[in-house]
Amino acid sequence: MSLCLRGNKRFFSSLLAALIFLLIGANPGVGQDNAALGRKYIPRLEKILKDNIASFWLSKSLDHVNSGYTINFGPKGEPKGPGTKMIVSQARNVWLFSRMARAGYGKQNLDAAELGYRFLAEKMWDANGHFRKINTKGRREKGREKDSTS
Repeated sequence: MSLCLRGNKRFFSSLLAALIFLLIGANPGVGQDNAALGRKYIPRLEKILKDNIASFWLSKSLDHVNSGYTINFGPKGEPKGPGTKMIVSQARNVWLFSRMARAGYGKQNLDAAELGYRFLAEKMWDANGHFRKINTKGRREKGREKDSTS
């Protein structure tokens, strides 16, 4: 199943504008209007998004051996070995890569989103519901928590 996503950079501009709003508060108090603040900070925040956040997860988290995403990293970004794959963190990465692809940031993000989507559909779901967490290889172990579809 393919993820069908369309380009839309407006979403990220709006997200970045909202972050600016939160960072400076409702009343900037420095005589700048919101458009001027946006022109000043949106390029900086977009650079942080692309160069730091998205590039980190795109380069380090894709698990092409076991599928899904590896998320077990130390504070300096160093791998900490195998870890449990949880549905929330896997879904968040699918969302991140999907939004990046939809906003026009490259096919590599669409491919990364598809990798995670397939993992969720094929490894974390069965006819009785979804698993909250599974081992790093995508195997459901006896006694793991599971949510029912009913």
